[in-house]
Amino acid sequence: MKFPKKYLMPIFEDLQPETYYLIREEPGDELKMVSVLMHTEKAVLIRSYLSTAADYFKNKEDALEEILEELDGNTVSTFESLYEGEAEENSD
Repeated sequence: MKFPKKYLMPIFEDLQPETYYLIREEPGDELKMVSVLMHTEKAVLIRSYLSTAADYFKNKEDALEEILEELDGNTVSTFESLYEGEAEENSD
Protein backbone atom coordinates (compact mmCIF):
# COMPACT_ATOMS: atom_id res chain seq x y z
CA MET A 1 0.00 0.00 0.00
CA LYS A 2 1.26 3.46 -0.84
CA PHE A 3 0.47 6.34 1.48
CA PRO A 4 0.07 9.96 0.36
CA LYS A 5 3.33 11.85 -0.07
CA LYS A 6 1.94 15.21 1.12
CA TYR A 7 3.42 14.57 4.58
CA LEU A 8 6.95 13.60 5.48
CA MET A 9 5.59 11.09 7.99
CA PRO A 10 2.36 9.09 7.82
CA ILE A 11 -0.53 10.45 9.85
CA PHE A 12 -3.52 8.76 11.48
CA GLU A 13 -5.81 10.02 8.72
CA ASP A 14 -3.91 7.71 6.33
CA LEU A 15 -5.28 4.65 8.16
CA GLN A 16 -8.48 3.25 6.64
CA PRO A 17 -11.52 1.91 8.53
CA GLU A 18 -11.95 -1.85 8.93
CA THR A 19 -8.28 -2.38 8.10
CA TYR A 20 -5.56 -3.75 10.36
CA TYR A 21 -2.04 -2.36 10.54
CA LEU A 22 1.26 -2.85 12.33
CA ILE A 23 2.35 0.62 13.44
CA ARG A 24 4.90 2.40 15.59
CA GLU A 25 3.47 5.63 17.03
CA GLU A 26 6.67 7.15 18.47
CA PRO A 27 10.40 6.49 17.95
CA GLY A 28 11.48 3.64 20.22
CA ASP A 29 7.91 2.34 20.75
CA GLU A 30 7.18 -1.32 20.21
CA LEU A 31 5.13 -2.26 17.16
CA LYS A 32 1.42 -2.63 17.81
CA MET A 33 -1.43 -4.06 15.82
CA VAL A 34 -4.30 -1.60 15.37
CA SER A 35 -7.49 -1.22 13.39
CA VAL A 36 -9.51 1.88 12.63
CA LEU A 37 -13.05 1.73 13.96
CA MET A 38 -14.18 5.06 12.52
CA HIS A 39 -13.22 8.55 11.39
CA THR A 40 -14.86 11.71 12.72
CA GLU A 41 -14.38 15.16 11.25
CA LYS A 42 -11.10 15.70 13.13
CA ALA A 43 -10.22 12.40 14.81
CA VAL A 44 -9.77 8.68 14.26
CA LEU A 45 -11.02 6.01 16.67
CA ILE A 46 -8.30 3.36 16.96
CA ARG A 47 -8.47 -0.11 18.50
CA SER A 48 -5.11 -1.39 19.72
CA TYR A 49 -4.68 -5.16 20.11
CA LEU A 50 -2.30 -6.25 22.81
CA SER A 51 -3.21 -8.74 25.53
CA THR A 52 -6.57 -6.93 25.62
CA ALA A 53 -8.19 -4.55 23.15
CA ALA A 54 -8.17 -0.85 23.98
CA ASP A 55 -9.94 1.92 22.05
CA TYR A 56 -8.71 5.51 21.88
CA PHE A 57 -9.07 8.63 19.73
CA LYS A 58 -6.18 10.26 17.89
CA ASN A 59 -6.17 13.57 16.03
CA LYS A 60 -6.24 12.86 12.28
CA GLU A 61 -3.18 15.08 11.79
CA ASP A 62 -1.07 13.35 14.48
CA ALA A 63 2.04 11.81 12.94
CA LEU A 64 3.01 8.16 13.13
CA GLU A 65 6.63 7.09 13.29
CA GLU A 66 5.95 4.17 10.96
CA ILE A 67 3.23 2.13 9.29
CA LEU A 68 5.10 -1.12 8.92
CA GLU A 69 2.40 -2.94 6.99
CA GLU A 70 -1.28 -3.36 6.25
CA LEU A 71 -2.31 -6.84 7.39
CA ASP A 72 -4.28 -9.22 5.20
CA GLY A 73 -7.34 -11.16 6.37
CA ASN A 74 -5.42 -14.42 6.88
CA THR A 75 -2.89 -12.75 9.20
CA VAL A 76 -5.67 -11.12 11.23
CA SER A 77 -7.55 -14.44 11.51
CA THR A 78 -4.40 -16.19 12.71
CA PHE A 79 -3.84 -13.47 15.32
CA GLU A 80 -7.44 -13.68 16.55
CA SER A 81 -7.26 -17.49 16.82
CA LEU A 82 -4.19 -17.21 19.06
CA TYR A 83 -6.11 -15.12 21.57
CA GLU A 84 -9.33 -17.14 21.30
CA GLY A 85 -7.42 -20.29 22.26
CA GLU A 86 -5.80 -18.48 25.19
CA ALA A 87 -9.17 -17.17 26.41
CA GLU A 88 -10.68 -20.68 26.28
CA GLU A 89 -7.75 -22.10 28.29
CA ASN A 90 -8.14 -19.38 30.96
CA SER A 91 -11.89 -20.00 31.33
CA ASP A 92 -11.44 -23.66 32.37
